[in-house]
Amino acid sequence: MTVYSLNGYTKDIDQSISGAFRIAILNLMPTKETTENQYRRVLAALETDVELTFFYPTSHHFKSNQAATIKECYATWQEIADQHFDGLIITGAPVETVDFEEVDYWDEFCQIIDWSRDHCTKVLCLCWAAQAGMYYEADLPKYPTDQKLFGLYPVTVFHESELFDGIDVDRLKIPFSRHTTNRIMNIERTNLVLIAANEVVGPQIVESADHHFTYITGHPEYDRLTLYQEYHRDSEAGKSIELPANYFKGTPEPDNVQDSWHQDALKLYKNVFKSCFALV
Repeated sequence: MTVYSLNGYTKDIDQSISGAFRIAILNLMPTKETTENQYRRVLAALETDVELTFFYPTSHHFKSNQAATIKECYATWQEIADQHFDGLIITGAPVETVDFEEVDYWDEFCQIIDWSRDHCTKVLCLCWAAQAGMYYEADLPKYPTDQKLFGLYPVTVFHESELFDGIDVDRLKIPFSRHTTNRIMNIERTNLVLIAANEVVGPQIVESADHHFTYITGHPEYDRLTLYQEYHRDSEAGKSIELPANYFKGTPEPDNVQDSWHQDALKLYKNVFKSCFALV
């Protein structure tokens, strides 16, 4: 179906679409427009028209010249707090090596999580937001890794779930790009439900016991060349980085990227929100 942006860099409508599935996206990624387009693409798999509202944390101190543009084209949480949304997505953020409480918008993040219980039918947290959400909800710690978790990582299913409807889990891989991880044994001590994990990257998909929150610790929304671009960005910056795992078939060139997750990512996002469709 069709995805519309009510605001943001990809804004294409001026007023709400009647009957659309309404999703608010707290976009914490530095590549705002690219991230918007990634979510527009994967959410097009939903079996209904989708209306997106992008917002940002007012407590964040921007370190780039994006601030003025973001404040102009994004909503604040306070501006949408009296609304109800069918879904809330909280993206990753480049703050994973910072202690949660030291992130400048941590208090606001926690307030948004609390707000979402009564104002959002379903909540999806990704990458850093998944780790942050699990920490806030279940005091689940994160740990630094010796090397960056970077590449495509297959899943091992720990708990049968409707999230995998229509997906061949034997071939499902999720893109990762981060320097921290969680531990399976810690999740088993909480009321969180471990859905899938990988021996290298740790927990990949986790849910709250009531299914209100889904935590995906990777980036299934990534475009085909995102990891390729990140590899060259870090290499050109002089950072020590390995080739993304399970990503290239042959030499590290764009034509050799194994686009093995896109169709599964579409189904995964669809499955996250499909339980809400009857409520639209």
